Amino acid sequence: MEPSPSATPPPHQPMPDDESSEAWVSWANAQPAMGTLGLTCTSVDPEESVFALGLSAFPINPNRSVHGGQISAATDQVMAVVAARASAAGLIPVTSSLHVQFHAPAFLPITIRGRLLPSGFRIKYVEVVVTDAAGDRCATGHGTMVGASVERRLPGSTA
Repeated sequence: MEPSPSATPPPHQPMPDDESSEAWVSWANAQPAMGTLGLTCTSVDPEESVFALGLSAFPINPNRSVHGGQISAATDQVMAVVAARASAAGLIPVTSSLHVQFHAPAFLPITIRGRLLPSGFRIKYVEVVVTDAAGDRCATGHGTMVGASVERRLPGSTA
């Protein structure tokens, strides 16, 4: 049975050859999960990437804080961008592990900063910090991203 067109994932977006922050911000914001999560990339640098989290399809909690599932999914997306920026050509980072610890309710507007920790060639360790408008830490995420070969055909890839 063929999947319906809406169930077919969009093709993989090749990572930019241009090392500029502008090229990486454009690439990050073109990823399909970004809009769904209410996530906007504002800067991508080798040391740190910064994102703004806004309203999305996720429900707001009864106390008006952002749903933890949205924060966890956004953390995973931020980790992918940070790891992609640090990965060698021909490798696509995929999530191997993700841990998010919630410290306090997160109220909009939210800033998410991702930072590459000391890592290897294929294995990338990423720390993500979620802060509120006052700059208070609401959540911290840690994860491991593994570089998968782009030669292996991914679902939705056209090449």
